[in-house]
Amino acid sequence: MQLCQALNIHRGDVVSFVGGGGKTTAMFRLARELVDQGWRVICTTTTLIAPPELRPREQLILATHVSRALHQIEPSWLHSGLVTLAAELLPDQNKLRGVPPAWIQALTGIADAVLVEADGAKMKPFKAPAAHEPVVPECTSALVPVVGIDILGGSLSAETTHRPERVSALTGLPLGATITPDVVAQTVSHPQGGLKGLPPGARVIPLINKVATQAELRAARDIASMLLRQAPVQRVLIGSLAGHGVAECWRHVSAIVLAAGGSRRMGTAKQLLPVDGKPMIERVLQATAGLPIREEIVVLGSDAAQIVHCIPARYQVVVNTNWHSGISSSLQAGLARVSAEAEAALFILADQPLLTSSTLETILYAYFGTQLGIVVPRFRGQRGNPVLFDRRFFHLLDSMRGDSGGRELIQKMREQVLPVEVASAEALVDIDTEDDYRQHIGSFPGD
Repeated sequence: MQLCQALNIHRGDVVSFVGGGGKTTAMFRLARELVDQGWRVICTTTTLIAPPELRPREQLILATHVSRALHQIEPSWLHSGLVTLAAELLPDQNKLRGVPPAWIQALTGIADAVLVEADGAKMKPFKAPAAHEPVVPECTSALVPVVGIDILGGSLSAETTHRPERVSALTGLPLGATITPDVVAQTVSHPQGGLKGLPPGARVIPLINKVATQAELRAARDIASMLLRQAPVQRVLIGSLAGHGVAECWRHVSAIVLAAGGSRRMGTAKQLLPVDGKPMIERVLQATAGLPIREEIVVLGSDAAQIVHCIPARYQVVVNTNWHSGISSSLQAGLARVSAEAEAALFILADQPLLTSSTLETILYAYFGTQLGIVVPRFRGQRGNPVLFDRRFFHLLDSMRGDSGGRELIQKMREQVLPVEVASAEALVDIDTEDDYRQHIGSFPGD
């Protein structure tokens, strides 16, 4: 996945990179992706960076006044799509001295995007800022706190961390203690850590960098799950910007459990039938516990007054008074409650009591790793449920009628469907009749 897609870059964006673990690499990777699309991009810094290794059609411009900078950059677009701008070269340090943050707004008038490295980390993968940093321009529209996954397991010291005493102050971790995923997440999401200097309205998209192995991916997912729970964070990226790029783009997903049906073929409210000593609806809801989910919504309809007592307090309950018109009305009732921050909805059927969190995780991870908008589980070639829909398809789901649910949309949008293989047949099992119940659960009550 390209970094520009994962960051959801738009023309006019000012992207500021802070933290440690690959800010410069990330900045220039993003710049070159955008230039390949025909954009005009300025890379700069408000601190110090090493001079970049220029590629063909890239230029380095030094200017001590913003008017001079604009005068030099304007004609350069005839020959270059990427300009690196600095105030001066410091030969004794082999560094470029950055420009004042007040320049950045003027630069947006002549470029499609301006990318800014807004603090330094002394080549360390992890840091917390001092009082005088970061220098984030007020016109920043996207703040990207960066951390290297290679910091995990190291001790909190000057050998591993830039300003370890600041990390200790923010997290309570003693100097010399082992750095864990929760310490990284606390530091990156702290208002005086990775979010320091955040301008009002700027989107926050942390980047967990240098992730190359499955063990590192698992650890990065732990960090991402914690970060995504923090209010300002819109997305979390996992990848290796010096390697294959973005592996996963974590986004807010709402879980919508559809439990409004009248259980016509069962003859009794199947949501209340016992499974492992609990009502079936409660057993299904257990599968969502602990998942990286923005919010959990249950749609009730028939027998709502009895079923509602089985719903944990963390769930939002929506009663669909039009449930008898078909499952599409329940889809729409759930979507109406989804928060604006959610980028997708995962629809779970209340009659799938064998469903596990492992299957739901598989679906979520598949979504985080793709730009496709519909994820469906598959076992041995057969499609099942739950199904995840990206927000860009919500308006089409709102237009559905009757009992087709999302099946019709899946058929129409095949090029947007990502089938993901799951480990067991649980995604194929739903309980519609007494025979289904006996086969998969046990003897039917009253037998």
